[in-house]
Amino acid sequence: LHQLRRCQLDPHGRTITPLYAVAQMVEPVLQEQDAAAAYNGSYQREGDVAESCLARMYPDFEALTDDGRFEWLAQSLCRPLAQWAGTHVIATLHSLASLDSDSAAGA
Repeated sequence: LHQLRRCQLDPHGRTITPLYAVAQMVEPVLQEQDAAAAYNGSYQREGDVAESCLARMYPDFEALTDDGRFEWLAQSLCRPLAQWAGTHVIATLHSLASLDSDSAAGA
């Protein structure tokens, strides 16, 4: 939490605009892909900037990444979380038929 709070402060310790970890952008940043395209969108993909609150605060990728906080947030907070999830989280896919039979048995 200390690191998260640190990214919300300017060099003088004053609170500045909150920075959001934009879900679609974290993965491209961590995989060193085109994060600008993820935020701004493209011909066949709506970007995160389509969300009105983000667009108001960060109208384009440059505005989001100007001060380096987004990159820091992705590397310092999201990378360790992704590494932890990769080694500790197991997802099990279930067929729709098994879900339907479970629902019927419980009804």
